[in-house]
Amino acid sequence: MARIINTRSPFYIKVYHASLFEAELKLYIYEGAGDSTPDPEDLKYTIVKAELEGNNYVVFEISELVRDYIQIKYDGEYDSYVVLVNPIITAFDVNGSTLSSPTVTPSDYYNQFIATDGYGYFEEGINPDFDEGLMMSEGTIYRVNDRSVNIPVYTGSTNSVAFRLNGETVYSKNVVYTDPANPTTSEAIQYIASDSNSTADSYKERVLEDGGILEANSLLEAFEDIVDIGAVDEVWVNYTNSTETKTKIRLFKV
Repeated sequence: MARIINTRSPFYIKVYHASLFEAELKLYIYEGAGDSTPDPEDLKYTIVKAELEGNNYVVFEISELVRDYIQIKYDGEYDSYVVLVNPIITAFDVNGSTLSSPTVTPSDYYNQFIATDGYGYFEEGINPDFDEGLMMSEGTIYRVNDRSVNIPVYTGSTNSVAFRLNGETVYSKNVVYTDPANPTTSEAIQYIASDSNSTADSYKERVLEDGGILEANSLLEAFEDIVDIGAVDEVWVNYTNSTETKTKIRLFKV
């Protein structure tokens, strides 16, 4: 499972070596499929930083740099807006020679990170990771009558999503991510709809999406107030984190 960078919180990379003089960070940021050797055109920043005398380490903070390349544009569709990040570190001694095996924290810095426009909380400490399936904050969701609810989940850890009403499952979906170790930006986040249709949010949209003809009139408006598609009062998100499998439950109100 690829590690998440929440770009609205700081993300630090620390480089240490007993003979360190300076470190170079090449930061590759791109969309599409993960690549351990990204293309040269995906290189967005090259930063060289010298250690403070006697510390033998340098620290890079990359969240703000990465966030510039997350372009979120809501157009009525529910799409995955993330980028992949490859930070490549090279350490040098005072003579400019490359140092072998510097200590880099976090230790998985060399993997492809998935960067989102999320944030962590103070209690989570530095470099808050995402270790759940549900990509929403705690609380109750207020659902508009005859509107589906779209639940964002991280496909790298989510197993399934179930929508329930009065204690019964009305719709469920298995979430499959074929290769979490090599993420693809278009698949990293999925929006699971309570009425099984993530692109139609109302009766009108459902009719038009099916190729039907909708004529606005008072009778139809009254009908829309009666019919309620996608009614749910709970969503259960089953996910597997680094140690165990859990289910997170969110409540709905109309």
